[in-house]
Amino acid sequence: MQNYLSFYPKGFETVVEDVLQRVCRDLKIKYNKAGRVLFETNIRWESISRLSHFDASFLLINYSSKPETKDLAHLFSWAESNKTFFKFIQDYAKGKLSLRVVDSSPNYPKSHFRKVKLRVEDKLRRLYGIKIDLAHPDSEIRFIEREDFGFVGIRVSKPPQYKRRNYRDRLRPDIASLLIELSEPRKSDVFLDPFSGSGIIPSLRTKLGPFHKVYATDRYILKTEFMVEKGEKSYVKIIQSDYKHLDKHFDKSISKIVTDPPWGAIETNLDIEAFYRKLFTQFIRICAKRALVVLITSQVEIMKNILDYNKESFYLENCIDTEVSGREASVFKIRKVK
Repeated sequence: MQNYLSFYPKGFETVVEDVLQRVCRDLKIKYNKAGRVLFETNIRWESISRLSHFDASFLLINYSSKPETKDLAHLFSWAESNKTFFKFIQDYAKGKLSLRVVDSSPNYPKSHFRKVKLRVEDKLRRLYGIKIDLAHPDSEIRFIEREDFGFVGIRVSKPPQYKRRNYRDRLRPDIASLLIELSEPRKSDVFLDPFSGSGIIPSLRTKLGPFHKVYATDRYILKTEFMVEKGEKSYVKIIQSDYKHLDKHFDKSISKIVTDPPWGAIETNLDIEAFYRKLFTQFIRICAKRALVVLITSQVEIMKNILDYNKESFYLENCIDTEVSGREASVFKIRKVK
């Protein structure tokens, strides 16, 4: 059994637990709140690394919530004198993966542990044959201290896609994956993102379980075509369409909609309430009976008004308060009645 620590956007505790219950055998969740989940499972780290629902995941070597043992100085002292620590990393790297040591603490200056990090890296290289790469390592050994916990672990998750591509409007993969999870993916899904933009939502839907069809629509189709990976273009049907004309392409055939529509913060000339009214008029026309709509927005009061106005067609199943890039937002899970 291995211990892991994964971080996710706030508010998604139940969704994250559902994901882990489905993926992991012999799962034991030890802590799950405040945007982090500590769990034990016999699943190998390679499987955990493929879960796009997390911002970062770590294979734990040491974890503590006690004040006297979560301190970064204690964690480094423990690691330097503990053969288990070095053997653990040797078994993980298997002579193939390159690593570097990274530390973080609100209680120490950034360079405070520079010398001890160099000693740890030197010992890993000389005595255990570990390749050290400070610029572009395959993974990282993290020494982290926070207000209420500290840990030493190996980052098993890859750097998020949004960090490799400099597009401001690209929704983070962990948030997009959790929105898709809320839509209850099924192999019969006829799935649509009507504001596909960078293509992250439809792209991830093709990877997160079987489906019937996946559609991506947007006014600016060239950006979507560019951002959807080459290998995914055969699965995602890309259509250039304004949201006001979705009913020209779909006729009560869509069973799932997951999207990140405009919030009205950038589009200064947009009447945001009128926008959402028109959008839901289209949803009524294109969604099949019992279809699910999952969307994220900062326009909470407007969304409540829209749902009240369309109460004969839609009802709210769940609402999750979260944050996106430091801004408060809410995720609405909405079911079509008829």
